Amino acid sequence: MPYEIDVSSYGLPASVPIVGWFAAIPFDFSPPGANDPGGKLQAQWSKLLVLAHLATDAESSHDFRQVSRSDLATAGTIKFATLGGRPPLTANQVEASQIWSQQTICTSDSVWIFRGVGDGTSLTWSSPQYPFADWDQHDHNHFGWSGSLNGAGGIAKLSYARVDWRGSQYFRAVEFAGPSGPNGTNALAATILNCFVPSEAGIGQPGTQCTQLTLNDPNRGRRTVPVLGTTPNAVAQIQNAHGALWLAHGSFANLRPRELLRMVRLSHQQKINLDFSEFLTECELVDEAPLASSMHLGSGQARAQMRTDVVFEGLSLWNLSRRGAQTNDPPVLL
Repeated sequence: MPYEIDVSSYGLPASVPIVGWFAAIPFDFSPPGANDPGGKLQAQWSKLLVLAHLATDAESSHDFRQVSRSDLATAGTIKFATLGGRPPLTANQVEASQIWSQQTICTSDSVWIFRGVGDGTSLTWSSPQYPFADWDQHDHNHFGWSGSLNGAGGIAKLSYARVDWRGSQYFRAVEFAGPSGPNGTNALAATILNCFVPSEAGIGQPGTQCTQLTLNDPNRGRRTVPVLGTTPNAVAQIQNAHGALWLAHGSFANLRPRELLRMVRLSHQQKINLDFSEFLTECELVDEAPLASSMHLGSGQARAQMRTDVVFEGLSLWNLSRRGAQTNDPPVLL
């Protein structure tokens, strides 16, 4: 089922069809203080990034949708929902910071870019109930990687992971993503969101230390890599780090990871202008497939539904330090 956006709080329609949406909550970590070990997740609500991709094929009517930035420039609420369904994502106190559009004689593409305004900005997320009956099943005797993140929130199965590990040192960055749903990664977004303090409590207010998440790689000797956590070693790892929790659907889930993750990191730059002229195109490169193609769900209808149904939950952490004074983590995903 395709998604739609509700922008009625701006005096616009409550149901506008879209072909993709994306959201990122940038966060940092609190420094240590007196009797405070630090390492608490600190959401940057004023940098909340929410994007909606609207696309219209050629129509018989001469009148296309007409929306200007001024229509969306005040603080309001936007909601994403499946057609006729309850909103899985709601963003409050956001305003349009940019509108990117591309018109041709046969199509009309627009991307609405919203940012948080600070106090009062919030995001709620409810994982869609999408069953993955074929998860982790082999296909023609070829087995895909089947990693997962384990934590107090449950097991988050992954379809994509990247670890930036250099030489004999510790790893500097990690990127995780997987499909949201009862058999997907609904535990990932819920775990991180529970560590944030709503912006009503104050812009940049530290939340809590997050539970340790452990990357499990069962097909490679069951190697494990820990990130986050409440121990002194865990706090040392994230002391100067940055991160973002993100969600991608439709056209955004069909971007190559390098393009998607560049947007994730740019979410920390509040006034950045995003250029989609090279993003929203078909990308079938052999060296890096679109994120939505990184899953093994069998064939036929399951693959066809991925473009419209599946939302990917992701977690990105970078500028990581050594996890403890003498800890060197072994390479993984080799």
